[in-house]
Amino acid sequence: MAILVGAAATWFAAPRGTASIPHVTRLLRSVAPADQIGGVDGRPDRIAMAISPDGQTLVFSAVSGERRSLYVRSLDRAEATPIVGTEGAVNPFFSADGRWIGYWSAGRIRKVPLAGGPPVPVSDAAVLFGASWDEADRIVFSQAAGGLLEVPAAGGSPVSLTTVNREQGEVSHRLPQALPGGDTILFIVTKHRFPRWDQTHVAIYSRRTGVTRVLVEGGADARYVSTGHLVYVREGVLLAAPFDLERLELVGGSVGVVADVMQSAYPKGAARDSGAGQFVVSSTGWCTSLEEPFPRPKDP
Repeated sequence: MAILVGAAATWFAAPRGTASIPHVTRLLRSVAPADQIGGVDGRPDRIAMAISPDGQTLVFSAVSGERRSLYVRSLDRAEATPIVGTEGAVNPFFSADGRWIGYWSAGRIRKVPLAGGPPVPVSDAAVLFGASWDEADRIVFSQAAGGLLEVPAAGGSPVSLTTVNREQGEVSHRLPQALPGGDTILFIVTKHRFPRWDQTHVAIYSRRTGVTRVLVEGGADARYVSTGHLVYVREGVLLAAPFDLERLELVGGSVGVVADVMQSAYPKGAARDSGAGQFVVSSTGWCTSLEEPFPRPKDP
């Protein structure tokens, strides 16, 4: 099975209040020596890949035979290399300096150095619903229900970062991304155990003020791009909107970038319904994604 890189794209500067449409290049990249990305019916139910901040190295979770592990591939090489000791790994994510790869396996968040070496346990945790490693060496992560949690990347016990608002019907905060500077976290708010992925919200939380604010109604798995854009998925469509990092607000409307981006949505079982979009962005502004026709929700 090959990775279909649906968007190898760069956002360029745009007039204030508009979102530029990037140049999009489509190509196939093999996951060899692995067999496939895998998951339910070939669809991963967690984030399957991560790209280094400099945009030069891709790490992905894939299956060879019946064994899942992490693979690392420099984008100037033809094949990936398995990362020893990462059996069962899902949800890879890079440290802010690009030197470590975090992931989850066997009931723990773990990390492994990109340059080579044995994995190191960080914290016990139920299966992740997204994680991000910030510039202050903290790992912010989420689970099926409840607010965001964080733990020092050096190891320790998780502590609560956000709290769901039960009065407003919130069920979970998930799929976090730490923004530059370490104060602010992007995340997704769900209001149902089986969410409608066109009805979830992209929100932002400030450590300094303790305030949570909704940025986008009807979006999931948002990421900040260093070109000054917020990208997110809405039922399998990747959208981009100009975003002011200082004011922490959108400064223009959204435009579609790529259709049919693979997203973990509407599978059988709440444990698999993470909402994760299979796309990654680097600090250089490059974005890559897996593509597949989006599975529309069935009528009740």
